Amino acid sequence: MRAWIAALGLVVFGSAGSAWEIAPVPLVAGGEPIPSVAAPRICAKADEVRWAAMTPAGAAVWARTPTGWRQWLVDPGAQGARLADCETLVSWTDEDVRLWRLDAGGLWRRQPAAWPLGRVRVHDAVRWGASVWLVVSTPAPGRLVEGTLWLVRFVQGTFVVQPALATSGGAAALAAGQTELALVYAVRGGASHGWAQWRLEAIRTRNGVDWSVPSTLAAGLRAPEALELGVRVAAAFRADGTGGAGFTAWGRGPASQPWLVCEGGTPE
Repeated sequence: MRAWIAALGLVVFGSAGSAWEIAPVPLVAGGEPIPSVAAPRICAKADEVRWAAMTPAGAAVWARTPTGWRQWLVDPGAQGARLADCETLVSWTDEDVRLWRLDAGGLWRRQPAAWPLGRVRVHDAVRWGASVWLVVSTPAPGRLVEGTLWLVRFVQGTFVVQPALATSGGAAALAAGQTELALVYAVRGGASHGWAQWRLEAIRTRNGVDWSVPSTLAAGLRAPEALELGVRVAAAFRADGTGGAGFTAWGRGPASQPWLVCEGGTPE
């Protein structure tokens, strides 16, 4: 089983029993480097791995194939993008959220529906079942990250806003398993010596309607208090159905604190 990590202009390949291979990501058209290809979701299909990245030209999808690199410039006007699965891209501007599908001919086609964004912040998107799910937040007064977390569901060609799931969530991520969908989000605690204390919570659903009560995955996570935007959450299910989550916070200079949280374990 191969694994991939994409970050800071490199993609790292690995498989059981073999060494890691590091492949530099090529420059985009015009010779401008990608500011960051840090991908909350990396999609693997057969011998190809894909992820979404923001470039100076807009939202792009990158693919590493056995024969080399491939890039699609999907949405030139986008300010952010996430891969929901290998054939579905969610992109957004200050005005709306768009959905794109990769057709059999290898072209990304924009779907007719769009969802007005307003002041809402998009955290993540994933395909689960017959729907594409987005987790978004409306910022609380005086906060850059924290606010009420909502799910938006794209089903049968329409965006449908679901009831609010958390009123004080920070950075958030979605994980789609075989039988359930999980929402993982950061919750701020107290602060000490310039560091904010955070914890990771998760709620789950098996039908998209009924959600579990929040469970704490990890507590005592630290983030630079002055840089709220330097907080990121990622989540995924393993093949055995158990979950994992990551929490990263960074600030000026060496003020950085990454964590990896495995279900049933402790932060590392």
